[in-house]
Amino acid sequence: MTSRQIQTFLTVAETLNFTEAAERLYSSQPSISRNISLLEEELGFKLFERGNNYVTLTQSGAIMAQTFGDIRELYEKQHKVASYLAQGISGKLTLGFHSNLNISRLCLEYLDRFRREYPYVVIDFSCRSNAELNRLFAEKQIDIAITHEFNRPNTPNSRTKSFYQTNMFLLYGKRHPNYGKENLCFQDFASSRFYCPEECDSEVFWELMEKLTRYYQVSPWKIHTANNIETVLLNIKFGNGVSFMDDVILEHIGEDLCALPLDQSISEVNLNITWDQRNPNPMIPLLVRFF
Repeated sequence: MTSRQIQTFLTVAETLNFTEAAERLYSSQPSISRNISLLEEELGFKLFERGNNYVTLTQSGAIMAQTFGDIRELYEKQHKVASYLAQGISGKLTLGFHSNLNISRLCLEYLDRFRREYPYVVIDFSCRSNAELNRLFAEKQIDIAITHEFNRPNTPNSRTKSFYQTNMFLLYGKRHPNYGKENLCFQDFASSRFYCPEECDSEVFWELMEKLTRYYQVSPWKIHTANNIETVLLNIKFGNGVSFMDDVILEHIGEDLCALPLDQSISEVNLNITWDQRNPNPMIPLLVRFF
């Protein structure tokens, strides 16, 4: 019994046509018939019933088609694993991300595909504040950082790639003086305090802020920085001011807060993956291409 005979049998079982099977296998019909006959001889029973205008599997043939198909699938899977091990495609990757990002929604599809392709690469997750994320990234303790574009690590050798686009909302609380008013618009919050976590203090973020205030024709807000996003949210819940959030973070926010949609043409923001091109981990480029 040879692999060629088994491949021939599976192709005929799929097509139920010796001529079509010969075309698929770049072979001749007599060669196809010969391989099937040799396989039937070795197995000790007929695999096909053949008539003038038809070919069908026998009951025994149907069982062997399932069996050989399972063997082929297992072989291909294990061959891939063995090949990866032989090439050294095994190891570990550490992904870092901000604690308020919904990592399941953002990345699980990509990571599931990666795991199926590279089953011997272990992926660890590290949920951090932005300051910690930047430090660990610079120290190469985090291989790939997943952040908003305005929070991404910025080291001399970092490279970044956008993989998800969302839009910012104006976030306010149910204790804000404007809560419950009809036909609320951006301008209704022009005199509010604007709360911003220190970790968002970047050129990209302030460019977005300037673009929004200019678009809605309001004066730049009074900025109040907080040491983290939790402090920002607490101030907003008590009606002390407003902030910007997006739908990736809003899923973590409770019932005390409300979101006012902004014009999507000027409120776009990207989620990025960032890696250091001098990080020696050979698994990094393998994962990057899945995003």
